[in-house]
Amino acid sequence: MRCDDHAPKGIKFWVFDLTWLVLPLAFAFVFDALYRKFAPHINDMDVDLLAYEAVLFVLVVSFTLLARKTVVGGWRMPQKYSWIWVAGPLWLAVLGPLGVAIEGISAAPEKLIVWGAISLFVAVNEETLFRGFILRGMMRSFKPMTAVIISSLAFGLLHILNLFEGGDPVTVGAQIISAMGVGAVFAAVTLRSGSIVPGVILHFFGDVVGLAALGGYGEAIQSTDPALAASLVVTGLVFMAWGLFWSWRTVRADKIVL
Repeated sequence: MRCDDHAPKGIKFWVFDLTWLVLPLAFAFVFDALYRKFAPHINDMDVDLLAYEAVLFVLVVSFTLLARKTVVGGWRMPQKYSWIWVAGPLWLAVLGPLGVAIEGISAAPEKLIVWGAISLFVAVNEETLFRGFILRGMMRSFKPMTAVIISSLAFGLLHILNLFEGGDPVTVGAQIISAMGVGAVFAAVTLRSGSIVPGVILHFFGDVVGLAALGGYGEAIQSTDPALAASLVVTGLVFMAWGLFWSWRTVRADKIVL
């Protein structure tokens, strides 16, 4: 498949083409607003997030099943396996804090099921929306690198919702930058594999380890530790450079799998 196959034919319908970006984002933000307004408040932030993501999971999976006959969504087995080394930084993100995560699980073993369920729902929801619909959908009308950059920026901006849960502004800002970088690597993995399944798996393990290492969702977003914020920014920039480089290499070498 040539990268020219994804090039826009013109700009006449560019507003329509952007619906692949606008509709999933609008859905996410409207869902967030409605959930916060009508759902019962749960004091435990981990359990509250679990309920939130479970409802979103039902909606996302239901829509994906209804649209299963289309190429959008990316739910199939990986077509190639070069994504394994393209995902390099994501492996480090999982393995790096593993020791601290094990200590966190030992201190609160009853939380492991909650953290695991949260991570599963988040992985499916976010990979389906951002790599399944936004990235793959935008590639129908835009050049691949444009789709990669926009989907990664959108993925990062989604994390601004953490502010509404009482997140520290500096920490949330760092999380946004970090998520943009992670999103770029996930995009490169999706281009190489032709599937969002590898991203879902890596996203799941990364979130489980992250929640366990930081002590849960509330502690993760409300932390005021400047070292944590700085590390998120640095890793986010490194991930962004890696993801964009390998996305570019994939496009240039005509190795996109869809």
